[in-house]
Amino acid sequence: MTSDGKSAVACRLLRTSASLGLESTAASLAREFKVAEQTYGADHLDLVLAIGYLSKLLRNGRVVGYLAKHFQELLFEFQKITEAEMTAA
Repeated sequence: MTSDGKSAVACRLLRTSASLGLESTAASLAREFKVAEQTYGADHLDLVLAIGYLSKLLRNGRVVGYLAKHFQELLFEFQKITEAEMTAA
């Protein structure tokens, strides 16, 4: 076999290998997407409930005072979450 023939075979092997790798990756992504799609509703409900609970907590002055005194960064993040939800609604 000539060097050109070997190069052609090597190129075909590389293309086949790359193609199989892409097919495997695509199948894996399809499975991951399907799982995400199936759990989206439950995840969304969990987030809505958590934001509702945070909103209720932040309406309590004693809770806000405690968080401001001991966990300022956390209070700030909780407020950003609830404010973002209010502007989105």
